[in-house]
Order: sequence, then structure tokens, then C-alpha cells
Amino acid sequence: MLQLALTRDPAIRRSALEASDPWCDDLRRHDLPFGHWAPRSHPDVVAGEVLGHVTERRGPISR
Repeated sequence: MLQLALTRDPAIRRSALEASDPWCDDLRRHDLPFGHWAPRSHPDVVAGEVLGHVTERRGPISR
């Protein structure tokens, strides 16, 4: 499982993200230096993180 930790989001604290650790066997957390709206303000970065995670787990995606 991938968790993108937006380090400039004041509404989501690190402790809230870490609370999911005991419930996930293989959690990977990646810090991104963006705020709450990162999917809108930095869509290429967010998509790249997701694509990288899926590719690592499942292999290359054919288009």
C-alpha cells in the first residue's frame, strides 16, 4: 500500500498517518513537500508516485 504524506498539509498530521501502520502489512509512505491540494496543484508528481508504486508491484503497464 502506498501512502503519500503531504508534508505541507496542516490538516493531516504525521501521527494521523502513522496510525495506519499497525493495520498495513506492507505500507510505503512517501513524503511530498506539498499541501492538501497536491493532486490538483502537482498532478504529474502524484501520478508519477502512484505509477511508480504500481509498476514496482505489478510490473510495467502496457498502453
